[in-house]
Amino acid sequence: MQNHPANLFSSLSRLVTLVFFIGLLVIGLMLFPDYGVSLDEPAQRLIGIVNLNYLASLFHIQSISEDLHFVNLSTQTLHQIQDRHYGVIFELPAAFLEFIFSLRDERSIYLYRHAFTFLFFFCGALALFFLGKRRFQDWRIGLLGIFILILSPRIFSDAFYNNKDIIFLALYVIATNTLIQFLLKPNLYTAFIHAIATAAAIDVRVIAIFFPILTLSFLGAKYFKKELNIQKLIQLSLVYFLLTIVVTVLFWPFLWINPWDQFLDVWRNLANHPRNPAILFMGNLIPSEKLPWYYVPLWMGLTTPIFYQLLFIIGVSILVWTYLKSRSLWKSNDGLQDFIFICLFFGPLLAIIGSDAPLYNGWRHLYFLYPIFIIIALHGFIFLSNFFKFLHISQWFLFVITFLVFIVTSLWMVHHHPLENLYFNVLAGANWDERFEVDYWGQANRIALEKILEQDNSSNIAIWPGAASKYSSRELTVFTDQLRILKHNEKIRIIEAGKIDQAKYLLVTNRAYLHPNLFLEHGKFQLFDAVSIDGKKILYVFKQNRQETLAPLKTTSLIKFGKKSLGIFYLYSPVEPPLDWDAWNSNNWYTPEDWGAWAKGNAASLTLAHPPKLLMGIKINLRAFIPKENLTQSTALFINDHHMGNILLLKGKNNEFYFPLSKQQMGLGPMKIEFRALKPISPKSQGLSSDSRGLSIGLESIEFI
Repeated sequence: MQNHPANLFSSLSRLVTLVFFIGLLVIGLMLFPDYGVSLDEPAQRLIGIVNLNYLASLFHIQSISEDLHFVNLSTQTLHQIQDRHYGVIFELPAAFLEFIFSLRDERSIYLYRHAFTFLFFFCGALALFFLGKRRFQDWRIGLLGIFILILSPRIFSDAFYNNKDIIFLALYVIATNTLIQFLLKPNLYTAFIHAIATAAAIDVRVIAIFFPILTLSFLGAKYFKKELNIQKLIQLSLVYFLLTIVVTVLFWPFLWINPWDQFLDVWRNLANHPRNPAILFMGNLIPSEKLPWYYVPLWMGLTTPIFYQLLFIIGVSILVWTYLKSRSLWKSNDGLQDFIFICLFFGPLLAIIGSDAPLYNGWRHLYFLYPIFIIIALHGFIFLSNFFKFLHISQWFLFVITFLVFIVTSLWMVHHHPLENLYFNVLAGANWDERFEVDYWGQANRIALEKILEQDNSSNIAIWPGAASKYSSRELTVFTDQLRILKHNEKIRIIEAGKIDQAKYLLVTNRAYLHPNLFLEHGKFQLFDAVSIDGKKILYVFKQNRQETLAPLKTTSLIKFGKKSLGIFYLYSPVEPPLDWDAWNSNNWYTPEDWGAWAKGNAASLTLAHPPKLLMGIKINLRAFIPKENLTQSTALFINDHHMGNILLLKGKNNEFYFPLSKQQMGLGPMKIEFRALKPISPKSQGLSSDSRGLSIGLESIEFI
C-alpha cells in the first residue's frame, strides 16, 4: 500500500523539525565555552547557594550544610542576603547540580552554568515553535520564528550567560504556550500544566503575575461568550489559581515563612530597586529614574534587525485593523490567540513604560517580550507573502529577501562572536559607541585578557582593571569576574594591580574613570591592543613603556582640563603627576568636570614639567562663577612667580586672555602657573543648589603659542 502524500509530508515535517532542533542544541553545546562571565553571574550564583544552604539547614541535610565549598562562600542567611527577593527557579537547581556533580573549579562551574542557561533558552525556543505552528497551522512558519529568534544577535549571545532575563524569556513563552493550550482546551489537565508554568515564571520575575490576571480574565470572557458554563468556570478558575499560589510558594523558599508578607516585601523591593546612578543614553548621562518613556522602544529599535521590525509593524497593523473591523474580541480560535499575543506584548510594555520601574543596560529587562514580538512579526510575513501573490509577484522574492537577511545577520554574528550582544543596526548611527551603553556585561574583558596572555609569556602580569573599576575599594569587578573562567595555568599568571602605576597593562573603556584619550597622549603607556566591533574600539589595552613622565608639550599645544583630557594630570601639585585617579588629592583644584576644573580656595596653581622650549605667549580660557547680574570675578596671574597681570572675568564662559612671555619669565625648568587673589562663593550660600564648594574661576584650557 502506498503512503498518502499527507502522511509523507507529516513525516518530513517531523524529520526536518527534529534535525533542526538537534542542530540548534549541538550548536549551543559547541559555543557555550566561548563566552565570559557576565557582571551579574557571581551574585546570581550566590543567591542559589544561600537558598540551598537554607534548605540543607531546614531539612538537616548534613552533606550540604557541612560542605565547606558552599559554607565558605557566604556567612549570610537567606533573610540577610541583599538579593533575597529574587526567585530561584533557575539558581536553586543550578546550585544543587553544582553540588551533585562536585564542581569545585570556578571555570568548570561557570561553563556548566552557561550550558544550563542555554538549555533553558532551548526549551523556550521549543515553546515558541509550538506557538507559531499552532497559530499558523504550519510547521514551516514555526521554524521561521525560531530562525528569527536565534538570528537576533543580542538575544542569542545572552542565551549563554544572562541567567535572569533569558530564563524569564524562556519561562514567559512557555507560560504563553500553556495559557493558549488551557484556553483552547479548558480542562483540569491543561489548568494544572498552566499553573505550574505560571508559578515558574513568577518565581523568576514577579511581573509574571500578569498571567493569572490575564488567564482569569479570559476565562471570564469565555463564560460571557457562552464558551464555558458557570460550573466549569468556577472549577477551572479555582484549580488554576490555587495551584499557582501553592506551586509559587513551593518553588520559592523565601516565601515559606509568612508567604503573603514576604511576597509583598518582594513587590515593594521591585518598586524600590536600587537604581544605577547614571545611564548613557543618546550621548547624555541620565539618572535611571529620569529616563524618557521612549528609552525601551528606542533601544529595541536600534538593536533588532530592521527587517524583523518591518515585519512586526506590518503584523501589528494587520491585527489592529482586523479587530477594528470585526468589533469583537475574537470570533475564532485564531482570533483568541492573536488577542492574547497583543495583550502579552503591549500589556507589560505599557505597564513598565508607564511605571517608575528602574531600567538600565538597554532593554534586557524586557527581553521576555521578544518571542511575542516574533509571533506578531510572523503575521507580517504571512501578509507580505499573500500580498506578493495578489500582485502576481513570485513569493520566492520574499523568501530570497528573508534568506539574505538571515545570511547577512549570521555572517555578522560569526565575525563578531562571542560579542554578538554588542549588535547595533544602522539606525544607531556611526557614533553608537559614544551615545549608548555598550559592553555592560563586560564580555570584552575576557577577550582582552586572552590577548595579553597569548602575547606575554611572563609568569606574573600586573593588570589594572580600569574599565569603570571599583577595585581600589576591594569590590569585585568585571575584570575579576573574567578571571573565573580562564584556565588555571593562565589565571595564576595574572596579578590585579591596585594602582595604575603598578600595572604593566591597563584595560580601559570610554566609560572608565580615566578616558582612553588620556593614555593615548600621556606617554607612560602605549596602545597594545583593542577589542573592536564594526571598527569601533570598545575596550583598549594599554601597556606601560619606559617613559616615566608626560610627553613633552609642543608649541601650539592646546591643553584641555576636562575629566577626559590630558590636562587633568597637570592639576596635581607634584612635578611628576601620578596616573591614579583614586589618588586624586589636589589642594588647588576640585575634581575635574566635563568642561574643566574649578579652582579651590583663594589661590590655585599647576606645574608643567615639560613646557615648550620655543614659546612666544600663552592663551588661557577661563570660566567664572557669577551667581548674580553685575557681579564679576577677578584673579592675578603669576608664571614662575612673575606677575603677568590682573584678570577681570565678566561672563560665565569663554573668557580668553593672552599673555606674551619672555625668556626670563619662562625660566629653564618646569613652568608654574598660579592664580591668586581668588574670591570663592558657594552656590549653596546663594540659594542656587546644595553645592557647598567655594567657586571662583574654572580652568578650561591653556594654549601655548
